Order: sequence, then C-alpha cells, then structure tokens
Amino acid sequence: MEAKRQLTIVLLCLLLVIILGAIGYKYFGGEERSWIDAFYHTILTISSIGYTDTGFGSTQIQKFYGTIFMTICLIALAITAAAFVSFFVQSKINRAVWEVIMTVKMTFKREHHVIFGVNHVAPHIINEFYKTKTSFCVVTHTEGTLTELSSKYKGLIIFHYPKRYFTDEIFEKVKVKDAITAIIDLGNDEKNHITADLIREKNPKIKILSVSEESSYAPIMQKRINHVVNPHFMCAMRLASLAKRPSVVNHLDRMLYKKDGIYRVEEVKIKRNSHLIGKTLGEVDFPKRLKLIVIEIMRPIDGEYDSNFLPLPEDTIKENMIIIVQGEVEDIEILRDLADGHINIDELKNENNMS
Repeated sequence: MEAKRQLTIVLLCLLLVIILGAIGYKYFGGEERSWIDAFYHTILTISSIGYTDTGFGSTQIQKFYGTIFMTICLIALAITAAAFVSFFVQSKINRAVWEVIMTVKMTFKREHHVIFGVNHVAPHIINEFYKTKTSFCVVTHTEGTLTELSSKYKGLIIFHYPKRYFTDEIFEKVKVKDAITAIIDLGNDEKNHITADLIREKNPKIKILSVSEESSYAPIMQKRINHVVNPHFMCAMRLASLAKRPSVVNHLDRMLYKKDGIYRVEEVKIKRNSHLIGKTLGEVDFPKRLKLIVIEIMRPIDGEYDSNFLPLPEDTIKENMIIIVQGEVEDIEILRDLADGHINIDELKNENNMS
C-alpha cells in the first residue's frame, strides 16, 4: 500500500508540473500563444522531444524559462519512473510475502470451510464465521476486497486470486481436499457452477453450498451442488416469518445480535477419542458444568441419523452422535474440545472447582 500511495503522490505532482508548465509557456510565449499551444509545448518538453518546430525559444527569457522547465521535467520523469518501478516491484513482493504468510496460517484446530468469492452474501458469512470462531479461509478475485477484509478482521486467512477461474494452484493453497464445506459466492451462476465442478473433482466428499442469483438456474446447479440458496427466496421467507411468528424471529435476532455475549444454536459431533462416550446427559450435566442447553440429540443408525428432540438425562452419549446445543460461543467451544477428545470432562470439573 505504501508504494501505491507514493505512486499516487508522484502522479499528482507530475500533473501539477504539467499545469504550471502550461501556465509558464502561456505567460512567456506572448499573446499569440494559445492555451493549446502552451500545453503542447509542455508535453513536448516533458517527453524530451523538444519544441524547435514551434518557434518558442526565440527570446532570452523564453530560453531561460525553457532551460529551467526542462530540468524540472527531467527530474520529474526520473522520479515518476522510479515510483512506477517501486510500485510494480513492491506490489509483486508484497503479494508473494502475503501468499507465504497465508499459507503458513493454513493450520486449523478443526476441519475448515472455504469461501470462494465475496459478493452480496459472503460478507455476512465471513462475519458470522469470524464471531463464532469457525475455522475457515477466503478466496477473492479482487484486491480491494482482500484489503478491506484483512483490515476489518484480524487474523483472517484470505487469498487473492485474480484469474477468471480457479485452478489447482489455489485449491492446494486452501487445502480443498481437507475441507468439509465449500461456499461459493462469485456473483454469477455460471461461475458458481463451474467452480463447484472443479471443487468436486478435487474432493468428491466435500459439501458444496452456492448462492444462486437467478432462481431459474438453481435446478441445474442442484444436480451437482448440495444446497443452492437464493437470497431473494430467503428474504421472502424471513418477511413471511416476521408476519406470522414475530416473537420467534425476534428471539433469534436477540440471540444473534445480543451485545453482551454471542449466543448460538450449534451442532457438535462426538469423535472417537472423546471422553464423553459412555456418559449420560445427566452425568455430564450440560446446563451446570457447560452452561449449555441440549435441544436435540441425533443418533447414527445405518448411515443415517435418528433425531430425539426431547433428550432425557439417562440418554447415553455415543460415538458419532450429534448433539445440538444452545449457549454462548465460548462454552460451545469447550464442548467441541470435549467432543474431539482434546480435554476430559473431569479436568473441566477440576478447573471449575479451582475457579
């Protein structure tokens, strides 16, 4: 950014030299010189072509002014050329350094999501992921978006990829093979569709979510994409819900936008190494020890899930079970650590006792 700012200042100074040069040529050239002649002389001087064919320089004062102005032009051209070189070289270096930094940061505590494109919908997704401490990275085509997002979100992992379509290079950098979800918001249904195909080739098991700008194109995209969301449809559904069940919608809004804490409804999957396996909901005591409310448990049965919306304290936690809870993001993160096997529930109890 520093090189860009310097280049902007130099170009503005060069423009000022042109304007002042034209004023000088108009003043010293005599009444017969028009403003067009003055600017013509200025450009001839700056470009080092000279003005022998224009008749300027026939008097001593004109020669004196021309000498001074030509010297200024040589200095201005040298500075401008240096600024251009600095801009392109520094931009290239900055881009390379940025790519290295982002690649080094591509280490996540949990499975990550990748957002391709930042248009109308993705900024809201990025904000939600960032607030809820979700593991994710972003790929954008525009450098301005990269600058804006990186300044707004500290530690955000974002890549700039200016090419029209994504290639293996960027898929490797964002580790698409290890990602669990790809969210596509490129602002064009055709680009979304093509990108989804490319991603699917790299990771057949990945869940692909895409924004659909036109509802007529959605059926085509749904053949290869897990979920296609049309913003207009979602907006209409929200308005309908506000009309029919305003208290429910307001409850969700209060949960999402409450200032003194970040409350969410999240799902947590129990991994093989979790110390929660074999314990009952009553033994874990989610409300007291984790400050979480268990809304639903989903038991894995023959590759599918059987839902229980009214779980009882004697229900046993099993491997691959999904527990849906409501509470603060910080407390949900503790549950994720328990579910992944990073910490033991007994250790958590000791910590609480110490505090």
